[in-house]
Formats: sequence, structure tokens, C-alpha cells
Amino acid sequence: MTTATLSFFYKLGATAPAGDRWLSVTANDGINTTTIFSTTNPAAEWTHRWFGLWS
Repeated sequence: MTTATLSFFYKLGATAPAGDRWLSVTANDGINTTTIFSTTNPAAEWTHRWFGLWS
């Protein structure tokens, strides 16, 4: 069985004001949009995240 996987690296700097510093990752299946990942916390180093995209 094959399942889709979303994998990405992110680096969220702390130089912007807290209210302007955010990352949101969404997926859309043509009907619904779902937030997969969201953060406002700085990440000084490149950070890897991965999510299985199955129902």
C-alpha cells in the first residue's frame, strides 16, 4: 500500500516581531483545506518535519 508523505525543512528566524513570525502548512484535497503544521516559535537551525497524508 502506498501513502503520500509531505516532507519539508524550515528555518523560522527570530528577527521579525513575534506577531509577524509564523509558518502554516496546509493541504487541500479539492474540497477541504486542512492545517498540517503551524508554528510561531523560532527555529534557529533547519528543522525537518514529515507527515503521512492519509485518511
